[in-house]
This record gives sequence, C-alpha cells and structure tokens, in this order.
Amino acid sequence: MLMEFFDWKPLCKSIKADEAVANGAAVLAANLCGIGNKVVKDLALLDVTPLSLGTSVYYEHLKEGYMSVIIPWNTPIPTIMEKVYWTSGDNQASMRVDVYQGESTKVKDNIFLDEFIICDVPPAPKGDEKN
Repeated sequence: MLMEFFDWKPLCKSIKADEAVANGAAVLAANLCGIGNKVVKDLALLDVTPLSLGTSVYYEHLKEGYMSVIIPWNTPIPTIMEKVYWTSGDNQASMRVDVYQGESTKVKDNIFLDEFIICDVPPAPKGDEKN
C-alpha cells in the first residue's frame, strides 16, 4: 500500500521506525533550543493528524456504517474543515454525530473517539439540503 501511495517508488527498508522517531525528536529539540547548523534551523516541523478523522454514514441499501472522512490523515493542525450532511428523518430536531479515527472505509474497523449532539436543527424533510 505504501508503494502504491508513493507512485510505486521502492521503499527504503533500512530505516528503523524507532530510530526515525528519535532522530525527529532530536531535530525538534535542537530547533527549539536554537542549537545546530543552518539545515536544522531551516527545517519546518508541523503537527499533523496521524489518522483520518470522520463520522459514520449509513446507506439504506447497506447494513453497516461507512466512514465519511472530514479531516484526512497528515493534515496540519490546527485546521478547519467543513462537510455538508443531511438529516435521516423528517423534521429531525437533533443529530448525533459519532467521531472516528482511522483509514478503513468501514466504521467498525476504525477507532471510536466520542460523540456529540447537534441540537435545534431546523425542521425539514429528510435529506433536504437546508439542514
């Protein structure tokens, strides 16, 4: 999957993950302390979302929930993203939004983080774009 993502370029398997993390931490520490050469000082390190964040959506003809990604993985944080969703019932006054983290298209294979309720949804027929 990694090769496919990087346009089929060969992977460098000689780098150990724990060493890469340690090197990144050392570079960040040197950058924050003002120690190091020009290469280290010119590096820009960004906080990013490690996994995609999204919510569950259900389709009438399918039995399980699917992940609707709102914030894709590797997005610099803080960020603001918007996505339009529709109500599933006529004159629905509130909506429960489940928040998941992960890369699977199926909600059951992702990590449930939390939920929140959107209240005072204006009354409208289900699926109406005004909601």
